[in-house]
Amino acid sequence: MIEQVHVKLKKLVPEATIPTYAHEGDIGMDIYVTSIEYNEENDMFIYHTGLALETDNEHGILLFPRSSNRNTELYLANHVGIADTAIYRGEIVFSFKCRDSLKTLASSMASALLIDEMAEGTDPKIAAIQARELFRSILHEEDHTKRSPYKVGDRIGQMVPTKMAKIIIDVTDELSESDRGTGGHGSTGK
Repeated sequence: MIEQVHVKLKKLVPEATIPTYAHEGDIGMDIYVTSIEYNEENDMFIYHTGLALETDNEHGILLFPRSSNRNTELYLANHVGIADTAIYRGEIVFSFKCRDSLKTLASSMASALLIDEMAEGTDPKIAAIQARELFRSILHEEDHTKRSPYKVGDRIGQMVPTKMAKIIIDVTDELSESDRGTGGHGSTGK
């Protein structure tokens, strides 16, 4: 029998969407974007969900990107979010970084424009000016969120419940033998 976990949910904004299962048998519930901000200092998109959660003292919530995220250039900044919902009452947010910085993106787009313009016969000086203007305009945009692959209302991630267990450390001078022993990364073969 599948264990049921009761999660209290508080909508922090009226437009927040209650998480849903996309299919019967899914382990994670989809969470939706309510607003987006761009953090220039850390070069990342912050996706707000408008949700705060509470679990009992035996469960927590793990936050993962959706598998379709592989179709974007984003990765979850902390790779897996841990919502200690038995004690944390703040908003659930997903912070994604681009694989390339905004400067790298701007440079790539400006280079592509320069190559295209020169291939079409544009004077190299004019093409260089156009590329430089594009580079500057991308870096100095007032609203970087328009470059976000996710929009308000999109599914941004999944929440998966987890049973909590306490780790008790037993310091010892010896560990038992195993087949792998001290073999490090890749020692089990390809």
